[in-house]
This record gives sequence, C-alpha cells and structure tokens, in this order.
Amino acid sequence: MKALAGVTTAPQKTEACLVCHTTGYGLDKSRFNKKFKLEQGVQCESCHGPGGDYKKKKTMRLIVRERGPDGKKESATAKKVGLTFPDEKSCKTCHAPEITFKGKTFKNPSWEAEFDYKKEYEDMKHPVPEAQKKKILEGGGADEKEEDEEEDK
Repeated sequence: MKALAGVTTAPQKTEACLVCHTTGYGLDKSRFNKKFKLEQGVQCESCHGPGGDYKKKKTMRLIVRERGPDGKKESATAKKVGLTFPDEKSCKTCHAPEITFKGKTFKNPSWEAEFDYKKEYEDMKHPVPEAQKKKILEGGGADEKEEDEEEDK
C-alpha cells in the first residue's frame, strides 16, 4: 500500500482519514437508525446536518418552496429541522491542511493544495433539478401522504 502523507495503515481504519470521510465518525451508535452504515463514507449529513427531521419529501418540498426560484432565500423550515447549507467555513473543517477532532489535531493525509471553495462548489453542488423545482413551486408533486408513508418503512 502506498503511504499517503505518512498514513501506512488502511485508510478505512485510520482515524485521520475517518474523521472526514465517514459521516458520524466518533458518535455513539444510538444516534443512528438501523439502516445507517458508517462504511458508506461521506453522506448527505456530513454537509447538511442530521437528516432525521428533514428527510421526508414533504418537508424537502416545503423547503424548496420557501427558498424560492433561485434557491437563495432563508427557509424557516430548514432552520427548524436542522438542514444546513454548507459554506466555505463549514467545508474547510475537512478541506484544510490540519483537522481537529475531539481536541486532537491530524495532518490531513489527502491535502494537496489550497481549497478553492468557489471552484470546488461548482463541482459538488447539487441543486434541485429545474423541472422538479418548477413543479414543486407550482404546488405539484406526488401524493405527499402516500410518499411519507413509503419513506417511513
């Protein structure tokens, strides 16, 4: 195995890697539902916060409506349910030469160059598709009761 910035153990077992590349690393397992797998790596909640209160499509549609056509307005619902929208500061908690986790500082093993937020954001953003957003803003969408029952399974 090629050493990555001094990492000679498997990345899947190296704390310096796991703190950023595993959603929920270091948290008590009781905070996760039974389907959650740490092995899945970086997931939505790494950037957007715990999703238990915003994962339902009905909630997400309401947030889309509140944020408006350009997606830039504040959403009281997003704030209420803990959905966060990453900014440069939050991205740099992992995209930095050093990472501090629970009082311990690690050299970032994958650090190569200064993090260019504007450039990287263009690569990682994932807005609601325009056709879907238009439908939601016009009040359309699937049967919300049926959809939410399906999500709870």
